[in-house]
Amino acid sequence: MSTCTDAARVLDSMDDTSLAIEESTGGYKSLAERALLAGACVACALRFNGCWNPASFQSPWQTLVRSYPSITQYNRDREADGRDTSPCTVCLGILQQAVSHPKDNAEHVAACVKKENRKFSHFGVAVQIPMECVIRDRCMWEHLRATKPSTKVIPADSTADTPSANCISKTEVPAENDAISCHQSVPGIRDALRYILLPYLEEALRVSSKPGVGVELLLSYSHSETVNDWDVLKSIEPSVFRERRQKSRKPWFRQTNVDSNAKAENESNQPTLPQVEKCLEAAANRETCKHRGIAQYISCPPTPVKTFSALPHVVGTHEPVYIAGRYTKHSRAVSQSPWFMDDADEEGDGPGGRGSRDPQTNGTKGVCFAFQRGQCTRGEKCKFAHATPTSGAETTEDTQKGKAKSEAISETPTERTTRPARDERKCKTTHSVEELIMPRVKELFGVDKAKFSSSGREDVDVRMLGNGRPFVLELLDPKNPAPGLYDTATAPKEYVVDLHDLQHRINAAPENIPSPLVQVSHLQVVSKKATQVLRDGATTKTKTYCCVIWTATPPTDEQLATLDTHRDLVLHQTTPVRVSHRRTLMVRERKVHWMRHRRLSQPNYFKLWLSTEAGTYIKEFVHGDLGRTFPNLGTLLGCEVDILSLDVVEVGLDWPPPLPGRT
Repeated sequence: MSTCTDAARVLDSMDDTSLAIEESTGGYKSLAERALLAGACVACALRFNGCWNPASFQSPWQTLVRSYPSITQYNRDREADGRDTSPCTVCLGILQQAVSHPKDNAEHVAACVKKENRKFSHFGVAVQIPMECVIRDRCMWEHLRATKPSTKVIPADSTADTPSANCISKTEVPAENDAISCHQSVPGIRDALRYILLPYLEEALRVSSKPGVGVELLLSYSHSETVNDWDVLKSIEPSVFRERRQKSRKPWFRQTNVDSNAKAENESNQPTLPQVEKCLEAAANRETCKHRGIAQYISCPPTPVKTFSALPHVVGTHEPVYIAGRYTKHSRAVSQSPWFMDDADEEGDGPGGRGSRDPQTNGTKGVCFAFQRGQCTRGEKCKFAHATPTSGAETTEDTQKGKAKSEAISETPTERTTRPARDERKCKTTHSVEELIMPRVKELFGVDKAKFSSSGREDVDVRMLGNGRPFVLELLDPKNPAPGLYDTATAPKEYVVDLHDLQHRINAAPENIPSPLVQVSHLQVVSKKATQVLRDGATTKTKTYCCVIWTATPPTDEQLATLDTHRDLVLHQTTPVRVSHRRTLMVRERKVHWMRHRRLSQPNYFKLWLSTEAGTYIKEFVHGDLGRTFPNLGTLLGCEVDILSLDVVEVGLDWPPPLPGRT
């Protein structure tokens, strides 16, 4: 943009047209007339005159002519001189094109939406304009303030069908020291664009507009000629435009290609709306001996431009859809989420817990690190190899099987199609609960990205039985948010998405698998607010487990009967060794509400049912975790105890509500 000398040149170069209008109105011009003389389009002139009536923007010239007859002659001169074809100096032609060709603009938006193959019943419109428009809008207002203030304002409550539309409200314009609030009191470019295009968009898309419901259409405008005009603001408040610190590291699932990174870096150099507004407010409050406010930095009124803004880039986004339900897991080889192996996992120091890196052999797999520290109490029953940096592993049959199993798990690569960024990484499990549920849901709702959350999680070798574990799927930007609703010519007023068929497809066994690994029940669409129950119940719910116990010496009936008498047994659990790499080292106090046992055919084995507080480590309560959990089942029975299998039989959270006639 030009400096203040350019602004003075523009003011001095006003032709006799402005004087003619001044003489015809007794030396008095309205805000709209002065805006037109300064190069604004008719829609911007109507904005600066304080008109908030949407119907007035459908025919802005007629509205202004009814209020200011002198504009009729100015309009003829404007068309004769060809000034009507010049881009607006404020909106850079955005509103001009919308007023002159509203149907073409609406059809362009509708064509972009059609390419995305979206289905929706309502839509809203969000507008993103160039930052140069924000600067020019403020400069034009400062120019209008500098001239004689007008008392003519088109009433906001006027309508085109009522006589009041031709009336003039004698409302005083705020004082000059209220410039900021006065500027914010007029409609913005975004507001005017919505007023103009919404009726035509409803006709082109054949759906009604309803902000905040359904899909939101973002119209992004750009203007290449003035893309660097905001550089002048750096001299006003240099500290505002300091380079924002970029994150040095991104999660693997957010990494993008080189083109996307370059685009993000370019966008990060562009100013934000708060930065621009802060600079403009700072400039408006500064004065010099010759100029006041923004005029000492930027031309007021804005300088003319040669090109119009390009047609908008349209992006549609739908609000997330939340699907709740309960799942049961019937396999001891299925994790809840995809279990990828990082480099630390491959060296034995990952989520498995007991495998560790050998300090001298640099990553021996399947080694018991508790044995290396002299703390392993399992002896020959330990399924990991007992090896030290200077000696080989013990050659017992159990340790060889454990090491072979660990190596087989660590070295078996499995293809993953749901997370392409980790296709080359190794996986510890072939299937997961998330991967067995997500594909069919994504296909039905037309979703590319989704999030899986549940009320807690179970280990990979733990089954989830009973009525299942509550979970919720957050479907981001679904293209078909209500399956079945848009297949009919007339949509019903009250429509509920029926997910019964989807539930049957998920529960069907995958290919090459004899029986279903995961089954879901009570699938239903819920609101975002309802999902808060999962977080609220994280610390209040109870869980019931069933486990098979082995004891070194056969317990007596009296010892087992003692277990059934315990109520609200308080445990002190130090962070278990197997999760110490990802959990804070601390002592947690948990409760075992009740226990119930049943003997098995072998004297050293029995089944134990127990109900505990959320967050209790059951495996550690059984074997003691090298004394880190006290009391434990071993101290209660007075002998060495270990756990052979574990099942979750109930999660005490009554959510989501069960559907009648569904299982």
